[in-house]
Amino acid sequence: MPERDSDLAKLFVNAIHSGDADKVNRLFAEVNGLSEIIDQPWCHFDSPPIVAAKQNRELVEVLLKHGADINARSAWWAGSFGVLDGVDRDTFDFLISRGATPTVHACAAQGMADEVQNFLNADSSLANARGGDGQTPLHVVGSTEIIDILLGSNADLSTRCLDHSATPAQYAVDKPKLCQHFLAAGAQPDIFMAAALGDIDLAIKVLSEQPDAISTRIGRCPRTSPIHPRSDRHIYFWKLKNAETAMEVAKLFGHESTWKFLFDNGTEKDRFLSACWEADEETAVRIITRSPTITAQVDDIDRQELSRAA
Repeated sequence: MPERDSDLAKLFVNAIHSGDADKVNRLFAEVNGLSEIIDQPWCHFDSPPIVAAKQNRELVEVLLKHGADINARSAWWAGSFGVLDGVDRDTFDFLISRGATPTVHACAAQGMADEVQNFLNADSSLANARGGDGQTPLHVVGSTEIIDILLGSNADLSTRCLDHSATPAQYAVDKPKLCQHFLAAGAQPDIFMAAALGDIDLAIKVLSEQPDAISTRIGRCPRTSPIHPRSDRHIYFWKLKNAETAMEVAKLFGHESTWKFLFDNGTEKDRFLSACWEADEETAVRIITRSPTITAQVDDIDRQELSRAA
């Protein structure tokens, strides 16, 4: 039986990650004991091979043939993932046909209202159940109808996932219809949502409560986070494609009027850094000319921003 860190195990995992169904099938014939540990968390994010292979139907069939449990889940520290998490509807239906068991999270993501309601009728606490990355069903919803169903069972809009310390509304920042629905239901807004939605009124509301919001950056979750000491990067790192400031987010989504509002209402340093990021030398020089002490205000985090701009 191969050890997890053995060369044979690495060969097997590499074949899984590359989606090479023929090679995986040959390895089962050539390596004694491989079938006995087929459900171990060998793959990325401590996933068993069946979860790592879920998007590849041929590979799924090979693994099932050799005894993989289609309902095996990852051992990820923040919450386990299964084969039905993060797949499209066709793949979802295929995996169900091969024996996968639906979960409230997977059904919420697929927008399956009747199925979600049935889960909640049987156990209303599932509205706040933790799934992969410590997400609740609200974090993964696929429709406004599902949001309303979950809220009807007292789902908590303020719950943060464990891995990325983010709320359901923050997870929906790149899905305007869902994000706006969360906000209408009472979710806490932030300046990055306002920038992504191109909503100047929302930005004004945020600034009335957090006057320095324009100066904030998307960053790592604090290591002293009450959520979990292993919380790392906020979900915005991925949802907002590495943008770090609200101005960058507004530009990313093409909201020029919102960007101008943020630019006009930011500090002189905010404007200087934005000009550098936009490679707007004329504006950057003009700011330095009228505010020659601006470079003295640049801290280590700002220098990182300037390095990214360069």
